[in-house]
Amino acid sequence: MLDREEVRGLLEAVVLVVPCNVCGEELEVTLGQVAGSHDALCAGCLARGESECPAMAYARLLDRETIEGLAAAWAQLQEHARRAGGRVLIRPLPEGA
Repeated sequence: MLDREEVRGLLEAVVLVVPCNVCGEELEVTLGQVAGSHDALCAGCLARGESECPAMAYARLLDRETIEGLAAAWAQLQEHARRAGGRVLIRPLPEGA
């Protein structure tokens, strides 16, 4: 099972690239930001819309279950690699990929 730091590291390593609804430029949002937005909303954010609460904008990008599924799959990959005497790494993508 992953500890909190490992989950945080994984979620910060995975980035969603989405277009801005206002200017059209590409925005990079980490899964950590999305997960944090879900946490803020679950804590009882009283905002009425995305203009009052940026967390609402991030939370709509990906549901919590998908993020938790990725963390569980990563833990399973690590366990299989550990049993084989190895480990799993995330390498940065080459420029332009």
